[in-house]
Amino acid sequence: MGGVFADFTFGDHDGDGTIFYPVELGGSEGVRLSRGNSWAIGGRVGYLVRPDTMAYFNAGYTRSEFEQMSLAGRGKLDKDLDGFLLGVGFVKQFGHGLGLSLEYRDTNFNEGRFGASSNPDCCAESFDVDAGSNAIRAGLTFHFGELHTERHVPMK
Repeated sequence: MGGVFADFTFGDHDGDGTIFYPVELGGSEGVRLSRGNSWAIGGRVGYLVRPDTMAYFNAGYTRSEFEQMSLAGRGKLDKDLDGFLLGVGFVKQFGHGLGLSLEYRDTNFNEGRFGASSNPDCCAESFDVDAGSNAIRAGLTFHFGELHTERHVPMK
């Protein structure tokens, strides 16, 4: 069985760090890199392990908002990064197309370059960000049609 999916993920994931500049540029600066909302589209291929339960693999394209902010109050930079995802999961159908899903998803974003802000006090140097995430996701699903197919009953 196969199909398509689309999803939107709300929220922020923050990480703090330090950028070390050459001595003539002032030493170092604390920064926060945040990943914001993201969306994904892709395809799913599955196999019925029971009449109401499907195991599946999925793959797709994703895009997420990233923001680099100076902890010294010197400004911020925003950038959207593209990436791809791979996942594996299960869907348990309850009827009328409704079901629950549990999925493991590995997401990797293309490397992005931050730096050279329009604010001369912020981020005169540039740096590369190579971001990714691993997530266990639970969700409510809706299927157009049923997961199982009707079996042929021979005529008597």
